[in-house]
Amino acid sequence: MVGKGTLFDLLLTMHDELWRKIVTVHNYNKTFFIWCEENGIGLKTFLQPNNELKNAWEHVVRAKARELGITKEADPDYIKLSLTDALKHECRAFYDICDWLSWTLRKQFQDNLLPYDHETIIAVIPNYFQEIRPRFDEIVGEIARLRATKDAEAGEIMTHIEEHKTTLEKLIKDVQHISHAVGALAEFKMKKESAASKKEKRELNAVIIAAIVGAIFGSGLTVLGEWLLFGNK
Repeated sequence: MVGKGTLFDLLLTMHDELWRKIVTVHNYNKTFFIWCEENGIGLKTFLQPNNELKNAWEHVVRAKARELGITKEADPDYIKLSLTDALKHECRAFYDICDWLSWTLRKQFQDNLLPYDHETIIAVIPNYFQEIRPRFDEIVGEIARLRATKDAEAGEIMTHIEEHKTTLEKLIKDVQHISHAVGALAEFKMKKESAASKKEKRELNAVIIAAIVGAIFGSGLTVLGEWLLFGNK
């Protein structure tokens, strides 16, 4: 084992920033995974993030083994290289999760509103077309931009990930807002259809009554006419 105050300990201190990045990205991955589980968005069939996280853990173990002296790799940069590889896998997992989650959220957003016409949406969510929908389109465009530039330089990767995370959180917030309004949308639609049905029934009844009255009136005129023509004979 190498004692304190040596070059080895100095290198360990230099690795703190790498550790900070790994832990930060890993916690973001965990947060989004938990959100998916709590909201019924399954990632079980989407294996790639899990594979990336498994590979990240392998590199973390290699770095820790060298730090503890369990392995004896001669390369002084071995720990740094291992931690850098771990961070790369964590970042790949993050982007894979974001791609899957953003696609699912966009579909959920659209599916929640698909059964309802403009009148219903405006009645329940008055600011939808003026605020929510334009912001949704803007967020989707931002996600597309971030996806296209996700191969950022190593020094910029954390800034890029923070932007991606913030953008995805905005999308989650809007989807939750729409999801919470689904009950009210369904209720308004039901009342609207019920009112339309009652109106149709009233109109139909009016037509039937008019027809009956017309028939009775017509029959009365026929009887009256016959009586006038033949009644005095």
